[in-house]
Amino acid sequence: MISDDLPRQMKVVTTHDVLHAASIDNPEKYMPKEYVEGDNVNKVLKVVVSVGLNEVPVVGGMLSGLLDLFWPGGDDDIWEGIKDKVERLVDERIGEETANANRLRLKGIFKVLRNFADEPAKTQARTFHGVLDILTENEPSFIENGAPWYNLPYLVPFGTLYLSALYTQWKYCKKIDKVKDSKSSESSYRETLEREVYRLQRFVQEAKKNCIERRKEDIKMQQPYAFDQVTLGDPHSHAEVTVTGAFAEMEPMFTNARKQLDFEVEFKYSAEIDKILEPTRLWGRFIPGHEDDVQTYHHLEYPGGIWKGITSETKFTNPQDAPGTLGRLCKIELYVCPDYYDTKEVVGLLFVFENTELMLGSRRGGYVFNIDLGKEAAIIGVTTKVSTDYRDRDRIEYIGFTSAVPTIDGQGRLRYEQSWTLGNKFQPRNGVEYKEFTCTSEDGKSPPTCMLYAVGWSYDHTSDGYLGMFQPVFGCLETIERDGTSTWSFEN
Repeated sequence: MISDDLPRQMKVVTTHDVLHAASIDNPEKYMPKEYVEGDNVNKVLKVVVSVGLNEVPVVGGMLSGLLDLFWPGGDDDIWEGIKDKVERLVDERIGEETANANRLRLKGIFKVLRNFADEPAKTQARTFHGVLDILTENEPSFIENGAPWYNLPYLVPFGTLYLSALYTQWKYCKKIDKVKDSKSSESSYRETLEREVYRLQRFVQEAKKNCIERRKEDIKMQQPYAFDQVTLGDPHSHAEVTVTGAFAEMEPMFTNARKQLDFEVEFKYSAEIDKILEPTRLWGRFIPGHEDDVQTYHHLEYPGGIWKGITSETKFTNPQDAPGTLGRLCKIELYVCPDYYDTKEVVGLLFVFENTELMLGSRRGGYVFNIDLGKEAAIIGVTTKVSTDYRDRDRIEYIGFTSAVPTIDGQGRLRYEQSWTLGNKFQPRNGVEYKEFTCTSEDGKSPPTCMLYAVGWSYDHTSDGYLGMFQPVFGCLETIERDGTSTWSFEN
């Protein structure tokens, strides 16, 4: 049989409906019953693809599940929502003409595939190559067009449908081609499938690179208000970086401002793109022999704000540039020192990991505040208070780290019973305006996150060193199992 027992004309509403449509038994084994929405499409897709590649015994099974996932009930609200996310991400609307053309192409593909899934088993085998033809004909509109950013909302549905059809052609070639000796066609189909998987993966990376480079081009220098500072701005994120220094240090001021905003684009903005493209990570499983691969990925978040702490003499530190692995964060030391006016400033942070140490700022200090995390606790929140009354740069006067002993439930939600916030003593000064930056791993949030490490700008000097800026990096490690279910950990 090809797909005799697939539901006919079913209006899919829940995640279990999708798995049933994909001929996956016992859907409660993989996930709870929820309405299909933009926020859980990726979670369901992992199961449909992973289980479909291994266990679904019918030709049209995985395709039917994908159709009901991408167009629940036959509408395209899911992809309208993702289009909106892309527009917010790049701060620019996708042209209506382009969006309508892509929607119509996808809608046409959906109708052809839906008709195929609803056909009798004998007819499906005869018409399968026609299904593949319609995907191949539309492929240039999504793939071979210079990887523009506005195709991001449509890469996931089209690419996944296209590769699933190629996989079906290879796996069920005997049933589809109706030949006794299928070795030659099977070999040809396999080569085509592998080639297309690698090509689409390269295209996704090009599309991401296209977005990042395009974003960098829009970073512009702002009108200077003084000869001892440089301000660069990103019009899309509305972030501005002001770097101070002497007039003769204009070049290092500009270089440091540019480096910070480039970091924002290459890492923070890139992480947002990865969330949209997350399902494309599964495409490698379409390669024959890799269906059972277990994959691991870091989910990284770069919360927090930018303040005026970078100067011409500060240096940027990013642990990702160092070789080897950091390991688990075990201890934090805060170095606090008063200046000439008795402003107590956090001038340095020492992060002690299992495998190494990371120093941001200076070790000078009136006192050192220690936070020992032990073997089980993790940092789930950070609060920073920054004073703004000095002209040369802002001062970090308080950093508080919230720790807890966390657990992660089966749905990837962070749980903890108690938490503690520890930091240096904060003594607000009268008449001073403070900026406060807070980032937390919200209880119940999925995927769960904790602070893994930090990046920042610092000036290491024995007498007047300081911590110009630091940004905590939160994240977790996701492992996608053979059946598409995920487990999470806080390994670094």
